[in-house]
Amino acid sequence: MFERLQKKWKVNGIQLTLILCTFAIGGSLTGYTARKLMPVLGIDKGVLWLIIYILLITLLWPLTVLLISFPFGQYKFFKGYLRKIGKRMGLASRQSSVGSSQLTAGSGQSAVGSRPPIAIGTAAIKALPTAIPIAIGSQLPT
Repeated sequence: MFERLQKKWKVNGIQLTLILCTFAIGGSLTGYTARKLMPVLGIDKGVLWLIIYILLITLLWPLTVLLISFPFGQYKFFKGYLRKIGKRMGLASRQSSVGSSQLTAGSGQSAVGSRPPIAIGTAAIKALPTAIPIAIGSQLPT
């Protein structure tokens, strides 16, 4: 089992041990911190308490794992690991702003999927100062 993780994460035995320790300590610290923060919120134990506790753990876990990864020297691994999780969950962009898949100008396609590029003409830009207040329901003084 550990050999499969070493191959998947491309790490040696010592790094794997440090990574697993980081996961264990980070997870324990997350649960401990969330338990200490729950009384501050003043919510009685019940369904709402459980939902907020799970949300709190979900938000705290990446922070605590990154924090714990510093002393173990595994920050680079966990930064990439959390970025990968974020991409899978749709929280991080799948493509960097300077990517290798950018298309040449005039090709009719944008670098983001198959959507056409957005072109805003000067007439649309000039109309913005008058269109925005009208859309809000007010008028510009003349």
